[in-house]
Amino acid sequence: MRMTILSVALAVACIGISPQLPASDLKGLGEKLGQATSGDEGGSSALGALAGNLGMPALGGDVAGSAAGVLGYCIKNKYLDGDVANQAKSRLMSGLGLESEEQAAENEDYQAGLGGLLKGSGGGSSLDLNSVSDQIKDKACDYVLENAGSLL
Repeated sequence: MRMTILSVALAVACIGISPQLPASDLKGLGEKLGQATSGDEGGSSALGALAGNLGMPALGGDVAGSAAGVLGYCIKNKYLDGDVANQAKSRLMSGLGLESEEQAAENEDYQAGLGGLLKGSGGGSSLDLNSVSDQIKDKACDYVLENAGSLL
């Protein structure tokens, strides 16, 4: 079985936070993790399902502003390395036309993200990073960074 860095990180995350998940969410989690780490095309959908089990909202192009803001939140609070995360944040902001601080200040989704609110795609669930443990914040920041490229 080919293991990627992301799959290893997800495995560690699942082990580390599984006691916080309801028993109903734990059912089949190992199977989904096995699918996600198999390296086949089904892995990405399994990763999405796994993220859902961890309480992460679905990410899509309609939440790029929120994701860019969350990356700023994660950098500021040292949950992500500044170089890689800043590049991803800059790409998102550029794609959204948020070239200046004034434009960014007027974007409600970006501002909410800077405050720690990760909005879900299609009006789905949101995750307030200020109301979860540092461990969940760390996983959420990694999740947003891993998905940033697909948001534009």
